[in-house]
Amino acid sequence: LKRLCRYYDIGLEQTVAFGDSMNDYEIVREAGIGIAMGNGTAKARAAADYVTGDVARDGLMQAVDYLLSRTS
Repeated sequence: LKRLCRYYDIGLEQTVAFGDSMNDYEIVREAGIGIAMGNGTAKARAAADYVTGDVARDGLMQAVDYLLSRTS
């Protein structure tokens, strides 16, 4: 994520990252807005700014609604 931000000349605060497991922990923690899936690991959920619903229960759509509500 940091490498992409440098490449595109944007700050981490302008990013959103989704994750659900240990391999996603760092990106969820470092992103401007970290979103963990409700069915994710406890560590991923603890690192997130927002925990959405389970992926099988429209969690991604819930997260999109959350993000859209922040821009209104």
